[in-house]
Amino acid sequence: YNLLKAHVYTSQGDFDEALVVLEHALGLAKASKGGAADKSGARQERINEQDHVSIYLELSQVHLRMKNVTAAQEIIQEAMSEFKRSKEEGRITIANAMVTAKRDVDQALGILRSVP
Repeated sequence: YNLLKAHVYTSQGDFDEALVVLEHALGLAKASKGGAADKSGARQERINEQDHVSIYLELSQVHLRMKNVTAAQEIIQEAMSEFKRSKEEGRITIANAMVTAKRDVDQALGILRSVP
């Protein structure tokens, strides 16, 4: 739900609101990863790995659209660290190349060459 809501805000050009929604979604995803309980004590439903990564990728894209390459890179680095050696690593690597291309195209191409 939050991914879709953020995507709508992004498509409308409301990047600040999209960031708020995505940061909230990321917080929920991180909390659910450990099976943490919410404020009422109820267990939160786990967010699957693919959706969790999608939140990171959408968040980095919103930062890029806001011309904040540094923040986008930080988000991707966090995702790379968290999902290293997972099924989603390829998606994150491609996103990393996209962000890197904003600063150094040759380095971005090198990242893409590393994808098996």
